[in-house]
Amino acid sequence: MAAQQRATDPSNPCNPCEVSWFSALCDDDTTQLGVAEAALPSSWEHCREIVLAAEAGGFDNVLLPSGYTLGIDGVAFAGGMAALTERIRLLVAVRCGELWVPQLARQMATLDQMLGVA
Repeated sequence: MAAQQRATDPSNPCNPCEVSWFSALCDDDTTQLGVAEAALPSSWEHCREIVLAAEAGGFDNVLLPSGYTLGIDGVAFAGGMAALTERIRLLVAVRCGELWVPQLARQMATLDQMLGVA
């Protein structure tokens, strides 16, 4: 337990680096950059598996991106994934031009209530 406390103590200069992964919510999961693949869709099932694999692999965070192409909504996806994960942090990317700030605040407050944060 003491080792884990040292690893998570932000004042400890010997903390290991923080490692994050990327979940393809915007139809951009590919094996070759810029080459779309039908086998790697922006779907609940595919993106859920990415996040669960990242958590099982020991990643600290997963980025839930926002994009101009069609895909899964990051806020709704984070709410669904929070119930399925235990340790990994879900980083919701927000493009301010796509969301109305008061609505985003209400979405985040709702997630806090649903997840027992508030």
